[in-house]
Amino acid sequence: MESPLEIHGVLLARNTLLNLVGHLVPLLAGLATIPYVVRGLGNDGFGILSIAWVLLGYFSLPALGLGRESAKLNIVRYLRVACARSWFQLSLG
Repeated sequence: MESPLEIHGVLLARNTLLNLVGHLVPLLAGLATIPYVVRGLGNDGFGILSIAWVLLGYFSLPALGLGRESAKLNIVRYLRVACARSWFQLSLG
């Protein structure tokens, strides 16, 4: 029998470091490139881009977790149909 997953200090530290790096790299890339984007688009263009980013973030927030839930519902529907078909075929037998 397998032992339950144990989180050791080294594993926790490694995963924490990877998580921080995963957040810091896009932040630093944004800080480095935004001045060039503003210079290229101008103030008005960057304002429109910022509004688009806000809207994308706002409308993607309700989608959290829906992918997993919709996959579960599709599997349940598929299994119900498959069971009904097999029952129908057995009854016609």
